[in-house]
This record gives sequence, structure tokens and C-alpha cells, in this order.
Amino acid sequence: MFGYRNTSLLLLENGRFNRINSHSTDLGFYNYLDLVAQYSSGLYRDDIQKAIITEAIYGVESNCQQAIKGFTSRIRIEDLIRSTSKKYQERERTVIVTAIKRADEEYWGLLSRWLSEKLPPLGQLDRVIYCGGSTPFIETLINDYFKNWQGKLFNTNKIGIELLEKLDLSHTSKNKFIEQYLPVRLADAWGEFIELANLKL
Repeated sequence: MFGYRNTSLLLLENGRFNRINSHSTDLGFYNYLDLVAQYSSGLYRDDIQKAIITEAIYGVESNCQQAIKGFTSRIRIEDLIRSTSKKYQERERTVIVTAIKRADEEYWGLLSRWLSEKLPPLGQLDRVIYCGGSTPFIETLINDYFKNWQGKLFNTNKIGIELLEKLDLSHTSKNKFIEQYLPVRLADAWGEFIELANLKL
């Protein structure tokens, strides 16, 4: 689970929780925010946190109906630009974009090294379930990390989409629900257990 305060690895073997080989680290998402702030000029963690937005990714079903396929989060750079001069706005934008790219690389470097140290040999795993509020920022990197692995990689976002469909909210309520990242928060709470138990909503 890639959370705000911690990143945790829970290992289950033969239906039982393996406490000895499960681990947690303080490499939570706040570290990423601090890196962006560090490499930016005059920004703080809270500034960056407030600039994060979550959006739905839409696709078309076989019946030609529009449907949610996933969720994505990003830092809305416009919310971090403070200058009123167009000239300095572009300069600020460049600094922030560069800071985000640098933080992306450095934060994933920390996480991937930790995963390599703590995960059992991939050949011993038949499935990996990942979740947490920071996954939209690192999902592509997670998929790349496991790309040569033959097991099942599962993101609880899928459960979040199913939950959203079941709730059948109005258009306005659905957008607000997505903005607050509630489908994924609900999915993180119990989605992995639904998958492990092979249950369907």
C-alpha cells in the first residue's frame, strides 16, 4: 500500500498473513511532496497538496456508452504560480515542471529500491495487489517494475470503478466524489480483500 505517511508490504502465504516478511517504511507520499517543494522556489508541502486534483479517465464500452476506465491524479501547476507577470509566470512554470520531474525520479528510486529489498523473489509470487492514494502518480512505474513478471498485478482502482457504478450518483455528485478521490479510498479499505476472496460486487 502506497500511502501518505507510509508504504507497506503485506505478505500472505497459503491464506495466512506472514508477519515476519511483511514490512513498512516511512517512505510515504509526503516525501514526494517535500521533494517537489525542495526543488521548487518558495513552495511548501501544503501548497503542493492543495494543488493536486483527481480526474476520471473515460473510455467507450462495446455498446458505445461512455464509461469510467480509471482515475488519474496530477499537480495542477497553475495553482502554484504566484507571479502576476507573464514573463515570470513562465519562469515559475519551468521551475515547477522541472522540480516535479526530478521529484518523480528520486521518489520512485527510493520506493523501487525498498521494494527490491523487501519483496520475495518475484518467481515465488502469484499475485500482487497494490493500492493507496499515491498510486496514480506512480502507476506506470509500478507496471514497468513488474512488466517481466508472469503473475497477476491488480490495482484496487478497479474496485473503485465498480463501487462508483453501483452507487449510481448524479453527474454532479459523481464528479465531486471523484475529485475527493472517494472511490479509491473506499476501494483501498476493502478492495484487496474482495480480490483475495475472489468475490464479485
